Amino acid sequence: MKTIYNRWKILPLIVAMVLLAAGCGSTIPKDSLTRPPEITLTSLIKEAGEITINAGSYNWNYRISKEEGSGGVADAPSPLDETYPWEILVLPASASGEEQYKFSFEWIVKELEDKTDEINWPDELLVSAYSETDIGAAEAEAVETAAYTREDIEAENFVLYFRPGMVYEIVLGWSQDDYDKDGFYGTASYVFRTMTSEPEE
Repeated sequence: MKTIYNRWKILPLIVAMVLLAAGCGSTIPKDSLTRPPEITLTSLIKEAGEITINAGSYNWNYRISKEEGSGGVADAPSPLDETYPWEILVLPASASGEEQYKFSFEWIVKELEDKTDEINWPDELLVSAYSETDIGAAEAEAVETAAYTREDIEAENFVLYFRPGMVYEIVLGWSQDDYDKDGFYGTASYVFRTMTSEPEE
């Protein structure tokens, strides 16, 4: 089955922003999201923490006006690359490697705060989990994967499960089918590690 995730994985590795259409003198309308949103994961128990993450790699397109669009592509290292600037999600110190914790999921659009409820949730959310013992082995395969649809994500009781000692990649995809309504579409990758304590400086 060909998914947004499959198309994402074959994107060329481009670091710079790429203009898709000339927009000189144009004003970005209120209903455009010019880059992928932040996401926040919040534990359902007080012993675990919360984390807010910006996209690392992405392929993004947004509307400048009714006639014009723009966008960009960015690349980050592999989630298992030793140089990856991981965000750290701290789990309880008593957590075992097999113990999972529930986290609510939210995507945050600061530039569209009064419009968020009108914008479609992601069409796909894919989670890949890698063992931290594989850090440095960029080609190592995920030990766990999970895929969710927009219907899943929009549900009031939607949660994600994470456990310590892992590197996680969350890939979100918004379909081009909703471009006329939302003013943007694209795919974005969010990467973080889970630990039972903060790493030493």
